[in-house]
Amino acid sequence: MNGRKRHIVVDTLGLLLAVVVTAASVTDREAGRTLLERLRMRHWRMWWRR
Repeated sequence: MNGRKRHIVVDTLGLLLAVVVTAASVTDREAGRTLLERLRMRHWRMWWRR
């Protein structure tokens, strides 16, 4: 896939938790923030205990 970046979060077993596909012009920092926000919304129990 030309011009695309794939940002992926997996757990310790390698199971997929979240994916964000962005244009190549998007910085990793911006995509990482989006990815972590998506992860937080879908798997809120991981973020509940701080």
